[in-house]
Amino acid sequence: MLKKRLLGGIFLFLGVISFWGCATVYNPVTGRQEKSLYSTQDEVVVGESVDRQVRKEFKPSSDADAIKRVNAFAGPGGYIYVTTGLLKLVSSDDELACVLGHEIGHVAARHAIKQLQSRVLYSVPASLIFYESRYSEIEQAVSIAFNLTQLSYSRKDELQADTLGMSYAQRAGYNPAGMVSFLRKLGEIEQKEPRLIIVPLSTHPVTSIRLENAIAWIGKQWKSARALSAENRTHD
Repeated sequence: MLKKRLLGGIFLFLGVISFWGCATVYNPVTGRQEKSLYSTQDEVVVGESVDRQVRKEFKPSSDADAIKRVNAFAGPGGYIYVTTGLLKLVSSDDELACVLGHEIGHVAARHAIKQLQSRVLYSVPASLIFYESRYSEIEQAVSIAFNLTQLSYSRKDELQADTLGMSYAQRAGYNPAGMVSFLRKLGEIEQKEPRLIIVPLSTHPVTSIRLENAIAWIGKQWKSARALSAENRTHD
């Protein structure tokens, strides 16, 4: 009987979520409309709240170790942050373009808001489900979203963001190989001074895997470019 009640409660919960009406949001990465608990406007509200917390938490520092910390992260709604340590690590516009492209990839694929959504599904406030004081509840959920600034993305998300970052950089006129050179330097730091790399979660792919992925992607682009060039010469 208890099991049936629990199952009934789960189905009722899912029914409420369905009735409540998941927003339909366009994902520019997949090119499809996707169902989401959060509309684009909701994501912007969350992003603004996260930004306020980031500005409150991360104050200018004279601590030498803090300044050396290498990190960049993207929050909901398109907010992107880069530490001084990372800016000092990059040695070319190509590398910085790929890093920023990586974070833009997280935003475009809605990785941050999807992470928030998956967490909220485990503890959705009743008032949020029934649309009472919606933005007030979203503001309260920012404490969850703020954890996303610690790069709590899956391996799949990180590798996708790398690929998107190289693609965006290339389309903007930068050399996507900047991702390779940056990841190589990041790998060296991980070996020599791992404390300077802010990657707290085991789900984050090690730099060697990201490097292999970047090299493979560039190799495919190079082969495609050669094939296209050969085809053009044939037609000429």
